[in-house]
Amino acid sequence: AAGPPGATEAFLSVAALGYSAHSSGFEVASFSNTGVRFAAPGVGIRSAWLERAWRVMSGTSMATPHVAGVAALWAHKLRRPGKPVLGLDVIRRMEATVRELPHDPQDVGLGLVRAPER
Repeated sequence: AAGPPGATEAFLSVAALGYSAHSSGFEVASFSNTGVRFAAPGVGIRSAWLERAWRVMSGTSMATPHVAGVAALWAHKLRRPGKPVLGLDVIRRMEATVRELPHDPQDVGLGLVRAPER
């Protein structure tokens, strides 16, 4: 379960999802956090490893980079000349564009993060 500081308003706690043949296409990983804000793929993720190798890993530590990457893409999309991109604006946009999932919000938060369209 996510506790303070991860479950506080200023933090973006993340649930890990795995593939499922069910209608949503995702299931909550058995090791995932609860009390999260967002969900992202976190099971069977191909990741860089030592000495230019790859490794398939699972964990919220695999789901978190997905959320960070989506946040970076939103920050880029929200850029305007002469204006700073505010973290709260990025978070609000991420919250507004999630894919809702048919799971307990305690397990998946608002839903699956989604990158901006071009």
